[in-house]
Amino acid sequence: MSEVANQQLRDFVDSLEEEWKAQVPQLQTEPISVVARLVRMSYYVERRVAINLARYDLNRGEFEVLAVLTRNPEENITPKILQTKILITSGGLSNRIRKLEEKGLLVRLPDPNDRRGVILTATEKGKEKALQAVKTH
Repeated sequence: MSEVANQQLRDFVDSLEEEWKAQVPQLQTEPISVVARLVRMSYYVERRVAINLARYDLNRGEFEVLAVLTRNPEENITPKILQTKILITSGGLSNRIRKLEEKGLLVRLPDPNDRRGVILTATEKGKEKALQAVKTH
């Protein structure tokens, strides 16, 4: 590849790597550049996902909850099961559940196996919204 073409392909991470090498010449910068590019790519993907889901009046967290419930219609999904499927804290999950309930997208039903527990179920409106969103997700 010519030097001119190589210069045109440079990005922020190339500069970052050069700056570190200038300050700490013995530093192995290859891992830094890989991780930096993954983090930057993640940012761009997350932004596109947010824009897409906003079309359905959902954020990523709300979509994740509805997606689990829609994919598993025969399974009794408790908040604990949902936590393991989407890797979220109980506090964060409670917020998502409350918001989806307020939007009429899910309901809490009594858990027949635990008097204090609940089963989460997507409403028809919630299922429809998840199925619409997943097509463009």
